[in-house]
Amino acid sequence: MKNIFILIFTLFTASISISAFGQRDPVGKSAMAGGDGPGPVAKGEDTPQIAEIQARFPGGDSAFAVFVRNNFEYPFRCLDSGISGYVKLRFIVDKTGRISDIRATEETKACPEFTQEAMRVLRSSPKWIPGQVNGKFVKSYRQVPIRLSLE
Repeated sequence: MKNIFILIFTLFTASISISAFGQRDPVGKSAMAGGDGPGPVAKGEDTPQIAEIQARFPGGDSAFAVFVRNNFEYPFRCLDSGISGYVKLRFIVDKTGRISDIRATEETKACPEFTQEAMRVLRSSPKWIPGQVNGKFVKSYRQVPIRLSLE
């Protein structure tokens, strides 16, 4: 029987801005552009910010890896076909730790079921610890890559 190994890559889990994905910046300025330093551009209450301290899963990245490992159900079609899966999910963590607006920015095209399952698992996760700017919780983007290998 094939063993499934789940690796959660934390290398690319930094918070990101809307403009980093080539989308229109809702305030007309890129939060990543110029200025005197890394401070955030003044934004409305509902606009995700670049967090000084990024949102995180309770217990950190290793706890998130355990959560995914315990809750991910590898899609049967992909398992039977021997397809290893990869997905990079981008989502918003609001000021209360709730997750919303989950999107795949990269994925294994041969197994779209993998992406759907990764999104399901992320949606089922407990509240996250929100990102912070100047010591205050803020709505911010977070990104996590998930790779599963069949061996």
